[in-house]
Amino acid sequence: MIRPMKIWKSLLRRKLRTFFAVLGVAIGIAAVVSLRSAAKGFKAQFQRITELYQSQIIVVDKTASSPIFSFIAESTLADIAKIDGVSTVSGNLLTFSRLPNQPMFLVIGLDPGGDLFKQVRILEGKGLVGGGPGEALLGQRAAESMGIGLGATVPIRGRNYRIVGIYTQKTNITDSGVIVRLSDLQELTNQKERVTLAAVSVSDKNWTVAEIREGRTQAEMLEIRTQAVIREIEKRFPSLSANRAETLVDQYTQLEMIDTFALAISFLAALVGGVGVMNTMMMSVFERTREIGVLRAIGWSGRRVLAMVVVEGALLSFFGGIIGIGLGIAMLETIVRVMSTTVTWVDSTYPPRLMAEALALALGLGIFGSLLPGWKASRLDPIEALRYE
Repeated sequence: MIRPMKIWKSLLRRKLRTFFAVLGVAIGIAAVVSLRSAAKGFKAQFQRITELYQSQIIVVDKTASSPIFSFIAESTLADIAKIDGVSTVSGNLLTFSRLPNQPMFLVIGLDPGGDLFKQVRILEGKGLVGGGPGEALLGQRAAESMGIGLGATVPIRGRNYRIVGIYTQKTNITDSGVIVRLSDLQELTNQKERVTLAAVSVSDKNWTVAEIREGRTQAEMLEIRTQAVIREIEKRFPSLSANRAETLVDQYTQLEMIDTFALAISFLAALVGGVGVMNTMMMSVFERTREIGVLRAIGWSGRRVLAMVVVEGALLSFFGGIIGIGLGIAMLETIVRVMSTTVTWVDSTYPPRLMAEALALALGLGIFGSLLPGWKASRLDPIEALRYE
């Protein structure tokens, strides 16, 4: 049996070296937690945006690298509306503008009478229905960050817009922007009669005999009709891609690439910490050669010596992992707080699974980093080890 006090004594024998080994693992795990949490938070924000469209079909340009770069002719929306099973079609236009203290300010163009505007909840003031050009709605998060409210003006693409309402859609990205009339934004961006995406609502009425056969539920029939509409849209318009709103995020590999890139960079950082553990344990074995020789002489097996070294390395990495998780969260929260004054849609998320993966990675690095030193220690000849000075 390996005595806990003996392990503590071994680790504290060289306090400074142990400290740097723990610090190396902590920094690596902090990178894992901060980078991957930021990536997952970024993806979660886009996921929340798609939830605004509920069960609608989202149509975008198939060649666009992301939804923000998609453009569809408004005449196409009228053609989509003629497809059997389609109830309504509405579009929006998305772009970014630069303000003095907001380098990436989201601007959303919506038709005040369209279905997409129904997802906008007015908290203060009024909507855009019945007003005139030059009016805008400011997101709740943007209003708080910029310290302005009703009656203030916001410059958008060289034109001043008066804030007539404060809105929320309960997502950081959309609540950090401004909504103007679709026609206004089309003129400002020279995208007349074009939209970024189309939201298609499928009718849940006038079922055909083929749809109601075999005793299907209404939900099942709606799903069948939705899939039929998606196929028909992509058949008639080969340059467009149609997807259910909840699956749209998965269609863009850039979001996955961000997470993969964050994973790769953070894993490299953690690997450096693992190398630090291996170096620490190798030096520990080297300095304790006589001690290990004594243990072997009094009956310790090579396997027991190996287990002792591996447990020491795992313990180092465990504490490094715990500290690293806390450090990573603190780092990301600090970054989010600092950036919130200029980029208000930055967010973070800390799923328990990610925390468990980070701690498991720390333990894994500690164990694997200790295997080579432990193997060398287990193969020491007791007589030769006792002669070591």
